[in-house]
Amino acid sequence: MLERGLHQGTGLLQNRPWARTRVAAVATAPDAASLDTLWRLCALLQSEGTSVVVLDASVPEHEANPGLEQLLTSTSLCTLPSAPTRLDDGAPGSLAVLPAARGLQQLSTQAQPGTLCSLYQTCDTTGTPLARLLPMLRAYDLVLLHAPMSCLGPLLQPHGIRPLLLAQPGAEGTQEAYRQLKHLALYTGLSAQLCVVVAQPGDGAERAARTQLATLQRCAHDYLGIVPPGVVVCAWRPHDLQRLALQVQENASTMEGPPILSLPDVGTTPASVYVRNH
Repeated sequence: MLERGLHQGTGLLQNRPWARTRVAAVATAPDAASLDTLWRLCALLQSEGTSVVVLDASVPEHEANPGLEQLLTSTSLCTLPSAPTRLDDGAPGSLAVLPAARGLQQLSTQAQPGTLCSLYQTCDTTGTPLARLLPMLRAYDLVLLHAPMSCLGPLLQPHGIRPLLLAQPGAEGTQEAYRQLKHLALYTGLSAQLCVVVAQPGDGAERAARTQLATLQRCAHDYLGIVPPGVVVCAWRPHDLQRLALQVQENASTMEGPPILSLPDVGTTPASVYVRNH
């Protein structure tokens, strides 16, 4: 009766004893095919029972479209709903997407002064900017950050999260993907999970994608001293997307929070104001 922390009323409060949320990241999709792959990837994860919320830095927050920036400054709303399928129209399989351009940039700026550390050190991540998201997003199994690599780097490094980098086909896509790999390696010491998407069937397109992936890996080895893992995803093959989903989860980091001993005060603001469905 006198124990601290977990107590006999924890189950009655309908709270899990520990909050465990995984965080993964995807660099901003460079083209329509890559963006479509991202949404299909999220839909696949949700169909397998993983509740997903996407913090989308390609969509800015503003008064008519509030998002992460408002959550970070709000005092009345401290958590999001427990099931994305209950948002807005409640359609099964709907995906929770939170505008996060300013919010993620704000967190990234806060991470730069003192939270970066060597990959060979054991870092205390309890005070990192990403840890601030846990009380707000603990109802979800997976938080997916979708942002430019320059924004993701400082956020991911303390947690050792390997982001997914979708490369656009062609020479320009190869150069841009290498530039992002180089930025990530130089400023954080991290590598990325490379992915080249083949939108249409054809031996030529698939062969070109594998050549592009090999070129990126060879350049990374020769000039950066790393060999990033890579995969070619053919959009018409379900097992390719399934393999990519497994790799995204393997590259994610689990963040645990303290016991939740009381129901949060969600105030009077409906969560649908902050989260939109995709």
